[in-house]
Amino acid sequence: MVKSRTAKACMVCGVEKELAEYPICSRNKDGLDNFCKVCKREKSRIYRAKNRENRNKSNRQYRKQNRVNRWKYLKGWRDKHPEKHAAHIAVKNALKDGSLKKKKCPVCGAEKVEAHHYDYSKPLDVVWLCKKHHRYTHEVMLIVEKICVEREGE
Repeated sequence: MVKSRTAKACMVCGVEKELAEYPICSRNKDGLDNFCKVCKREKSRIYRAKNRENRNKSNRQYRKQNRVNRWKYLKGWRDKHPEKHAAHIAVKNALKDGSLKKKKCPVCGAEKVEAHHYDYSKPLDVVWLCKKHHRYTHEVMLIVEKICVEREGE
């Protein structure tokens, strides 16, 4: 009889945590990383801070070498989503001329925020969200949309 595990110990902090607390790693037998998500995030943060200049140089080089492909991708996105592009430009111009002011993220209070449009036909009707909560909002919206589509098919 095979015993299934529900927890394992992190190799960095040594704390035993549920398997859901470990990122996926196909190289390991159990399919999970040896570091918990918290330790992995901290390790990545330290690495990025130590290697910031190399990463910046590498990113600049990539952008330079792939300028045409990046331009084609952006142009394709703009052509595919003209209403979204127009809304982004409207927000940018309104910020520039002072008719729109950024506000703190209403969820966490962060000052570094992005404009979120619930309705692109109202380009200046935005909610200011930090990157984390903006991404989360889009994830939730996709889940709700998927559920609605599934229910329509029933």
